[in-house]
Amino acid sequence: MQSFRIALCYTAGGLLFIFLRTRGLAAVAAALLLGYWAMLARVPFPDVRPTPGGSAVITKEAGYKNISQLNMGSTNRLRGSYLQGVNLTDYIDQKYLPGRKYDGTYDPEGILSTLPALASGLLGIFAGLLIRNQSWPDGKKVAGLLGGGAAAVALGWIWGMEFPVTKKSGRPRTSWWQEATARFCSAYFTGSSTLKNGSGGASPLYGSA
Repeated sequence: MQSFRIALCYTAGGLLFIFLRTRGLAAVAAALLLGYWAMLARVPFPDVRPTPGGSAVITKEAGYKNISQLNMGSTNRLRGSYLQGVNLTDYIDQKYLPGRKYDGTYDPEGILSTLPALASGLLGIFAGLLIRNQSWPDGKKVAGLLGGGAAAVALGWIWGMEFPVTKKSGRPRTSWWQEATARFCSAYFTGSSTLKNGSGGASPLYGSA
């Protein structure tokens, strides 16, 4: 599933980059993250645990190896749950994702969690556009990347107060923290390339300036 998701996000991101301007890409990224958050917070789904209610999770470690162990006909409804295996993202995988699933009844690279993954790809495009912007000096690019990384950390932390972070369900907060890491790494490599090649030289990472 991970290779398929990478291919899907790469293809979708490339097509969006071709047909949309920067503002359009930003609008799509925001819509993906906010829409995903709204769905998990507001859309009801069945509580498929054999014994509904409480804080019990559905994981391989808890003994759940396949869908047959779940109560897929449950009429008990939940919304706004972020428990592992007991949230809208994991329920959609449990209900609709065929084949073997990495976490027994759902997959961290599943159906609905592809939305924030695509948003992460679009955020990476913004970093690439900044690096390729010839009107900005290299020092300003490094500062911009570092500033973007710091802003992503802050936004992820604030959003995490409402939307807990967990990689396995692809939370928007995770997307922001991944983006922060990418920004800091990009700033480091951009600065290193500048120092090595000089302000007018060719970068081994990004080509000619």
